[in-house]
Amino acid sequence: MASLLGGVSLATMLCVFVGIVFWVSLTLRDDLREQLTSRDESVLGMLLSHQIKQKEASTLLFSFEVLAEEDLWTSLLEVASAEGVFAAQLYDEEGTLLRSTSEALKPVAIAEEGLVSAILGDGWTEFSDSVALSEIMDLGYRQDQLIPVQTVYLPLHSSQGEFLGIGRVLIEGSALRSSFELLNQRIVTQALVAGGLGSLLLVLLFFVAWTSLNRAKEAVARQARRLRKANAELAMLARTSALGSVTAHLIHGLRNPLAGVQQAVRGGGLGSEGAAENDELREIREASSRMQGMVDEVVSLLQGAEGGVDDFDLTVSEIADDLKAKFANVSEKGKVRFDWNAAGEGELDSYRARVVMLVATNLIQNAIDASPEGGLVQVTLVGEEKGLEVTVKDEGNGIAADAMEEIFMPKVSAKEGGAGIGLPISSQMARYLKGRLTCRNRDSVGAAFKLFVPWEG
Repeated sequence: MASLLGGVSLATMLCVFVGIVFWVSLTLRDDLREQLTSRDESVLGMLLSHQIKQKEASTLLFSFEVLAEEDLWTSLLEVASAEGVFAAQLYDEEGTLLRSTSEALKPVAIAEEGLVSAILGDGWTEFSDSVALSEIMDLGYRQDQLIPVQTVYLPLHSSQGEFLGIGRVLIEGSALRSSFELLNQRIVTQALVAGGLGSLLLVLLFFVAWTSLNRAKEAVARQARRLRKANAELAMLARTSALGSVTAHLIHGLRNPLAGVQQAVRGGGLGSEGAAENDELREIREASSRMQGMVDEVVSLLQGAEGGVDDFDLTVSEIADDLKAKFANVSEKGKVRFDWNAAGEGELDSYRARVVMLVATNLIQNAIDASPEGGLVQVTLVGEEKGLEVTVKDEGNGIAADAMEEIFMPKVSAKEGGAGIGLPISSQMARYLKGRLTCRNRDSVGAAFKLFVPWEG
């Protein structure tokens, strides 16, 4: 939607810009055409004024006298001898035809506006690039043809400013038409160049602005995601902190009932009255054992956090062995295959080691759930210079790209019976140890989780 809106905006701006360029070009063309048209009018007007002054100087004795019709016609004929002029007519002050260079030349009716303009000393010019010769003169037996004609109307005034009449001069318009055609070509070329270069510049500027806007939008979106993630983590931290004492009481209360369940199962209880142990009973016994083990781990962890006497260090291989022993039953059943690896040296105090094993246990259990029947789960512990690195790889379907950024945020679990907080709690526990928990999809199949914890927090 944003891309479509941007395209429509760009197209609209280009249309407006191109329209403005061509409007300016057409306006400039009309102004230049008017200047070209009035050029002959200006030159012929100055020549006629000069001829009238010469005639007045040579023929008039008194300043109140005016030139006769013959003298005015002679002055106009001098002007009509200029190059390109092929006919001329003399009209009196009321617009009536007095003289013409050819009897075949048709007279024209001079409008009142034209007379007013001439009285004020202003001439005018008319141009047509295709006029039938029959519209200008009586052809008689001659064949009609189309010609370009420029008609110039020149006001005649005495030296004293008295209006004497109007001179009409017809000029062959081929030269003016050629000038107009050349002008049109140049104007169109300049408009195309200006429009093209301007449009290109506009597109570049729009692209830069649009790119910058998208970058800013992405930065805001990333910041919003980080804030949402931070808020979720803070909320998770607040909830887990508030539930700390409740969890301790809950673990204490579960310990004795779980022990009773295990004792009943081992003795063939649960109403079996000494019946042989069946598969369902075996599953119940294994589930209760796992629950008892988890409770014992949490109790041990709580005792260590409170400064208990159980204070010792665990090596990398010892941590690996404990994890391997914890999932021995799973390996024996053949649901998945394990590849255990431990390398490097280093030791973690018992408290930090228990936290690491809690996180690793959750990661391994997730890998088992994600892998297909008979799949391979790889668990690697490496003691590095700065700390312990635990990597758990599975052969599941991997993690969707849209879920990768929020993998460590609380959400509804896709697993049956899942709470959706295992990974968020694991990530929080890693940060509690000044470490980090990361995740990525493997190149071939499945996902890989990597836990790094420094030797000392």
